Amino acid sequence: MNDNTAGIRAYEKVGFRLEGTIRQAVWREGKRWDILNYGFLRDEWLAKRR
Repeated sequence: MNDNTAGIRAYEKVGFRLEGTIRQAVWREGKRWDILNYGFLRDEWLAKRR
């Protein structure tokens, strides 16, 4: 869910990229939340290791 800014920063720092958003997918605590989908391709991981 998109309220975890520290987690999002950590994912992006190691190379994960935002691939999509499922808007208002979760109902929690009386509020709708988006789900953010992150991915990291094998080629990107290998390039980052060099």
